[in-house]
Amino acid sequence: MSVAIRKLKNQFLMRKKRGAMKRLLFAISLTLLSGLGASTSSAQKPQTPSPQADNPAVRRAKELAQVINAGKLAEARKFVQENYAPGFLNIPMDRHLNFIARLHDRTRGVEFQRVEEEKPGEALVVLKNKLTGGFEGLFVRVETESPHRISDIGLKPMKPLADPKPVAKLTDEQMARELDAFISKLADADVFSGAALLRRTGR
Repeated sequence: MSVAIRKLKNQFLMRKKRGAMKRLLFAISLTLLSGLGASTSSAQKPQTPSPQADNPAVRRAKELAQVINAGKLAEARKFVQENYAPGFLNIPMDRHLNFIARLHDRTRGVEFQRVEEEKPGEALVVLKNKLTGGFEGLFVRVETESPHRISDIGLKPMKPLADPKPVAKLTDEQMARELDAFISKLADADVFSGAALLRRTGR
């Protein structure tokens, strides 16, 4: 092969390599720019807060649930004094404290489960009874203006969410054991005394 032909071949290979390198650098640049644009767009996109995060009634309900769960009279009194609206405080302090104390006594504490209903200034939240495993609906209404102090509270019976898993049918012996364990738990908590009658098909 002549020197001239080898030079032409080498020049062709060099141009080919340069072309491939340019295409590679161009593809990398596009990838980087695309990623930068996506991250910038993501950073600039405003986060939409959930309605629960914006609802002061939900926040107050959670705070009240914590006070009920603690069951401490001094903390309950301080919470009522600082977070109840002036009009609501026209009700004697003993009644406010009794509401909290009675709910704690019959539940031995509560756990926040979910928000059942909410609208501006009002919320109904579901609390789990630590003693029985049942559910309590706690209604809270707050002032329309900041600091959104509590202006009304109440309780509402709640049903648990439907369990998608089929419940296995218990035998008579299993039902008796479950009932005995449940009654014993209530008796140990000093919220039940007496006897329980288990009936089946009218007998």
